[in-house]
Amino acid sequence: MNNQIFLTLLVFALTCALINAQTSPSNCVYNGIDYSGFSNTTNSWSFVVPRGASTVTYYWNVCNAASKCSSLTTGAAVCQYQLNYQKQFQYYSIGDLRTGTFTNVDVGVGIKYTTSYEVCKNGNYRTTTVVMICDPNKENSVVSAQENPVGSCLYQVILSGKSACRNNSTSTTGSTTGSTSSPSTTGTTTGTTTSPSGLYYVQTLCFTKLSNDISIGVTFNDGYVQYIDNYDINSKACVDYNDNMQACFESNPNGNELCVTHNGGQPVCETIDGKASRTCLKANHPHLSSKPTIKKNGNEVYIDFASQHSSSSKLMINSLFIIFAIIVVSL
Repeated sequence: MNNQIFLTLLVFALTCALINAQTSPSNCVYNGIDYSGFSNTTNSWSFVVPRGASTVTYYWNVCNAASKCSSLTTGAAVCQYQLNYQKQFQYYSIGDLRTGTFTNVDVGVGIKYTTSYEVCKNGNYRTTTVVMICDPNKENSVVSAQENPVGSCLYQVILSGKSACRNNSTSTTGSTTGSTSSPSTTGTTTGTTTSPSGLYYVQTLCFTKLSNDISIGVTFNDGYVQYIDNYDINSKACVDYNDNMQACFESNPNGNELCVTHNGGQPVCETIDGKASRTCLKANHPHLSSKPTIKKNGNEVYIDFASQHSSSSKLMINSLFIIFAIIVVSL
């Protein structure tokens, strides 16, 4: 009996350890990709943001404590350096290393760090998500660092570079100062069509209308996210995926339009409110219905082009149920 209890506890402990190993950034590997190339072993990443007449400086590291935050006793992976209420500069932890967990985000993979010892006025604990976006053509660099939205105590840091890609080289440590450049293109862009190679087993496509271009986030079935930025293409962008599908997003002041074509047939289109800046669709359906399902959430729109086979199955089940009910009543 005691042996059975011991074996049960052992299996439980090993299962928990396995789950933790898959999401914990201690080895900096997630979904088969080694992100340790973003870990800065000699210094900390940094990014300066203006705030009124002063500035806020963000310092962070990936899968390691940030050396610039070493004055904090919490072992911070992310901190900010800003004026306190006494008008003196001070370091604040906005994410402790020990709390880090990998998480999937729309444009890449992130590591979420949080704190647990000071609650903000809105009830949040200070939490930072460090997002890493694949760009096989560039060295690791900083895209942005910000509190989003302001006053929420929720922060986001975005890094871009080779170290977020499959089969990457982990020798790159990146620079220690931020920049305001945008993530660059992965894949090739011709005219208004973006056709990166190897876009198979796509789960979700997200189109985001920016000021000067349309960015695309491609989420694969295994959770891997590829980010595509169409520089100077701000009216229409298309993606070929899953070997027989094409999605085109066209932006205009009267309403954004999303069209999906299957096997070269007639496109299925839906017009979205022009105020919506980000549109996502579930992309892995082998067949398309004639009418997409739309869900709106603020400035985001999600479109589900449901399977015809699924709709037919539901119709058949409903018909059988009605026939069965008629037979029962007649008896």
